[in-house]
Amino acid sequence: MGVKVESFKGRFRLRWSFQGERFSLSLGLDDTQWGRTIAQGRVSQIETDIITGKFDRTLATYRTGCIQTVPAKSSLEMGFRFSV
Repeated sequence: MGVKVESFKGRFRLRWSFQGERFSLSLGLDDTQWGRTIAQGRVSQIETDIITGKFDRTLATYRTGCIQTVPAKSSLEMGFRFSV
């Protein structure tokens, strides 16, 4: 079962076999310590799902939840007022 984290062209991907089928999941995360931490979290999630019988063969479950950037709000949008 062992899900492995690989660095490929400076990005992380996961590779494993389950019930005779090979799987590969590109995470889109740079090969950094932060990226490796996120990748290890995905490894744990996939391995747990396999053990508990909840593995998603479409891999959609493991693609979602990626950290996304949220546009910063201006101080006016946040309701701050400045006095001069």
